[in-house]
Amino acid sequence: MYVYEEIRDELKKNKYVIYIVENDKFELAFKFSGKKSELKEKITKKYLKKNKPDLFFVCFKFSFHTGTKPQQGGPLALNISTFVFIEDELVNGFTYNEKYRRFAHPVWFQRKFLEKNGWNEKNFEIIISKLLTGKVKLNPLGINLFNVKFMV
Repeated sequence: MYVYEEIRDELKKNKYVIYIVENDKFELAFKFSGKKSELKEKITKKYLKKNKPDLFFVCFKFSFHTGTKPQQGGPLALNISTFVFIEDELVNGFTYNEKYRRFAHPVWFQRKFLEKNGWNEKNFEIIISKLLTGKVKLNPLGINLFNVKFMV
């Protein structure tokens, strides 16, 4: 058994987790705790020169909730978004291309799931791989539960 509060406190150390995706292969780029503008600046400085047509970034942002209000699937949400370089400018992938829109909705983790299974960094990889292959589609109007959508 795991304690949710300990999991939450550990995850709060990094506000963002960024993966780089190229040709449907992905790897952890870095973790970040600053503001979104600083995050975009860091991505630009680090990767602009390595920019290729099939390169984009998947950004996971943690948010914490009571988990009891309507439209909350649990106390932890991973808000997913994408960034892509367009003409040497880093832009939100959602507004650019349908390919990136599949990475645009939150994935919720239930308290009982986290207390039973704990947190695993592989959760990011599971989400990315299933979204890339199209095996999972996130519902923009519903609650996307990790243990329901991604653990099949």
